[in-house]
Amino acid sequence: MDEEKLQEELEKWEREIVLDPENFTAYVKKGNVLDDLGRSREALDSYNRALEINPAYDKAYCNRGIVLKKLGRQEEALSSYDKSLEINPRNDAAHYNRGYILNDLGRKEEALASYGKALQINPEDYAAYYNKGNILNDLKRKEEALDSYDKALEIKPDYDKAYCNRGIILKSLGRKEEALSSYNQALEANPGYDAAYYNRGNVLDDLGRKEEALASYNKALEINPDYGAAYYNRGNVLDDLGRKEEALASYNKALEINPRHDASLNNKGLLLSGLGKREEALACYIQAIQINANNEIAKRNRRSLVGSKEFWDSLPENSQVDLWSGDDDFNILANKEQLEGCSGKDLFHIHRLWVEQYRLLYLLNADLEQVGHYTSSMVFETLLQKQTKENGKASPLLLCSLAAANDPTEGTVFQAFLTQDCLPSQRIQSHLAVLQASFSSAIDSLNQFRLYGKNKGEEGTGLCLVFNRTFFAKPGETSMIAVQKEDDDSSKKEANMCRKLPLYWVLYYECSSGRMYYTPACFEYSLNKDFDVCEDTLKESERKKFQEIGKSLRKIREHFEHISEKAQKAALEMLIYLRHLVKDAAFKDEKELRILSLHSYHDQNSLLKVLPGKNCLSVGYLPVIHDGEEYLEKVIAGPKLRDFANLVDVAQFRLHHLGGKKKVVFRQSQAPLS
Repeated sequence: MDEEKLQEELEKWEREIVLDPENFTAYVKKGNVLDDLGRSREALDSYNRALEINPAYDKAYCNRGIVLKKLGRQEEALSSYDKSLEINPRNDAAHYNRGYILNDLGRKEEALASYGKALQINPEDYAAYYNKGNILNDLKRKEEALDSYDKALEIKPDYDKAYCNRGIILKSLGRKEEALSSYNQALEANPGYDAAYYNRGNVLDDLGRKEEALASYNKALEINPDYGAAYYNRGNVLDDLGRKEEALASYNKALEINPRHDASLNNKGLLLSGLGKREEALACYIQAIQINANNEIAKRNRRSLVGSKEFWDSLPENSQVDLWSGDDDFNILANKEQLEGCSGKDLFHIHRLWVEQYRLLYLLNADLEQVGHYTSSMVFETLLQKQTKENGKASPLLLCSLAAANDPTEGTVFQAFLTQDCLPSQRIQSHLAVLQASFSSAIDSLNQFRLYGKNKGEEGTGLCLVFNRTFFAKPGETSMIAVQKEDDDSSKKEANMCRKLPLYWVLYYECSSGRMYYTPACFEYSLNKDFDVCEDTLKESERKKFQEIGKSLRKIREHFEHISEKAQKAALEMLIYLRHLVKDAAFKDEKELRILSLHSYHDQNSLLKVLPGKNCLSVGYLPVIHDGEEYLEKVIAGPKLRDFANLVDVAQFRLHHLGGKKKVVFRQSQAPLS
């Protein structure tokens, strides 16, 4: 009925009321018309007047409940339906509408019961079956939901919404062809049904029928040009088809409709990154994270982007790229309370330090095929122990706290570099524990056998465990290691870390000369006190990388010098990774690489443990065999290890029982120790 006819109907019932002010039926009819005109408050007044005249009129209570729901007064609406049912327990409309309200209030089991009563009274109520199916789906009772939709369709064979929702459930159950058929039936019943075209596009995409999926999304958008989700999924299909510019336009359209759609921003970022527009991609990831702090996909894509060679190569010399907004690590490492008192100048230089830390971590990311880890035969035996009854669950390699390192200058040399003192400064107290495992590019090194893995203090009795590249995150997978958050859900954690960390080269600083040493593989390169490359024999690619390390170190020192003394503590806390990737030059022969992990002392759900018998904290990394991957390549024993043959027998036996398939090479170093 159009508005003009509704107005005529309203005037009719008002005349009836003038003639008979006690005509409660006329008040109800007037309320119905006012409701149809969108005048809900006036409709409510009319129903209330009807009930003043006749408090036993169940239909008035039922209609009053409908209007109260529209006004957002859900609990009052529920009471109104209950009052209607006290008067007439067989008012199926009241049971139906009561179910609607209970579902809105999250009381789904009660809602189901209410729809059940409505259907006992009126078994032909297809809408009740439809709504019941929706609730059953919400409760994950998918087969029952399907049965409910089927009953609705038996009564009303052209019920387009029932076909569409039935298709959604069939798709979720993996019955994709049946889902497609259900969407097609919805469209036969209603060719202008945009949601059916949208869902049809989704299932066609899943079936790999990309062009048909695209056509279905286009049809949905013809019908409803403001269908943001259709633009988003259309963008995904266009991207899959290699039509990048069209995909970008589709994501932009989705964001015009809903600027806070973080998934569109994430996918737009991926697309822009592939098109070489990396700073624009970074801005998209940041925006997605700011909208949804739990968007782990956008966080991962952001980390991958800023850890990639392509990203750093694309930045101009004096880029002001933003690497701190939306960065969990920055918010934790650059302590918020300390930053609150910082001046604009201090914040500018702290932000630039953060960028340079990212740049250095990218430059120091190691990509060696094999690295050595020097340890004792006792630790190796522990690594081959089963941790649980499951095959393949060996004990993990432990990361241990650097606070207990043998090197008394640990974590302080970088501070000496920043302040250009001749002697390392006092260790910085931190609210974070830094844990690490050390590796070396010097495999089968007599120097390392002298230092590490001694049995009863005797040199040359340790082991060099040689791990392959897959033991570590790939360069570019992550540039910073996320600090464990205090609000993490502990129920989602495994018994150990079970995630790969990036491997970084250690730099060596010589306080007396101001030189910085970089020791990849068998070579040793040095920067002078001005951080310029000293060697003329470097390959061009190596020279360029080393020059970039020098530039970044120079910028870090310059920015630190411009930070006020009161803000330097926050800056040093933020540079915690670099503090543990710069050591005294006396150790440069070790050619060390490290993986690092940060953990809060105050985190109640922390994986941190006190290592039994040791004065340090520890956390598990990866076992030597994990999830079908085998990381151990060789085991090289020190020249003075006496029970090597027995160690090989036991190790091979245990590796086999852990599920090992490949052959691990065992050999003993032949170089004599003097």
